[in-house]
Amino acid sequence: MAARRRIVSPPENQRDAGYPEIVPRTRMPINSRARRSLGVATACLGLTVAACSGRGLPPTVVHDGAHTSSAWTVTFAQAVPLAASGGAGGRVRLWRLPEAEPLGAWPAHEAPVTALAFIDADSALLSASEDASLARWNLSGGLLARVATPAAITTMVADATNNIVISGHADGAVRVWRLNDLTLQHTLTPLAGAIQAVAYHSASGRVATGGADGRVLIGPPAGPLRELPRAPGATFSLAFSPDGSMLTGSGWYRLYQWTLASQPQLRVLSTLHRGLIRAIQFSPDGHQLASISRLTDSAVLLLDPGTGATLMRLQPHDLCGRDVALSPDGRYLASASDDASVRFWDLSALPAKQ
Repeated sequence: MAARRRIVSPPENQRDAGYPEIVPRTRMPINSRARRSLGVATACLGLTVAACSGRGLPPTVVHDGAHTSSAWTVTFAQAVPLAASGGAGGRVRLWRLPEAEPLGAWPAHEAPVTALAFIDADSALLSASEDASLARWNLSGGLLARVATPAAITTMVADATNNIVISGHADGAVRVWRLNDLTLQHTLTPLAGAIQAVAYHSASGRVATGGADGRVLIGPPAGPLRELPRAPGATFSLAFSPDGSMLTGSGWYRLYQWTLASQPQLRVLSTLHRGLIRAIQFSPDGHQLASISRLTDSAVLLLDPGTGATLMRLQPHDLCGRDVALSPDGRYLASASDDASVRFWDLSALPAKQ
């Protein structure tokens, strides 16, 4: 992905022809410098987009029109050079790195795809949707299993090490599933309103969840969950630091950071985001935090997780941001937006700061 390329993807209702063979390869070297709400959102304020559009490092590859109406979510495989994205139209797309070339697309759901995860040693994909279902797919788009859930899924995480899937729902429930057969194990009802964020730390086996009232709770997947010091606003995304010592949440303009000692403490960190920070993800080494915002802002930033300071400013989307992801080796960053594009940055080819 050395030179920037802008690509207009085939229409989402046109299935890609052919699926090239996907061969696992050794993990790419870590670059030490690098590293979903209900309803279809409207555009960000035009003046804000116009003011920001000239700032930041441009993506290496832009897939315009990757999804109908809006691109909602994006994720990377663990050990093969693949990424996947899901859109408001319910379709899933696969991309092959390093060129981010399209591999295939299929209709997965009847409502927006809210989360995706590569599973089964990157040989399959798990999708979650507002149509209240979880589905397992092979990488040719063949349906392997589908389970109905009692309410729309707003967010989802999966962990193969502990054979677990955790989904957050519009009815205020967090549901815990066995990954290998999608059997429901536990139902937690920690919040009165819709679940907006769920995070899971594999080594400690802890789950965290947050909602619109600013409450964030943490504990084992079977419960009980304990409440952390309350943030001064709604939490839209949650992420554990790689070592599990810290939980970070995102709100309007700010980050909320809890140290997870015996007596958890909350810090509120300012950022250069000028809107709702919709998604965050730690880099593999924990030294950086990728973030994307929406509603008056569409910035894509790499932040210092300890201070909220901007380490790298990437070019904002044309409309509100939806999701951001870092590859497990820290080399690539991908983002999804209401402008219907999926964008990829090769962070190894970018300067250390912008």
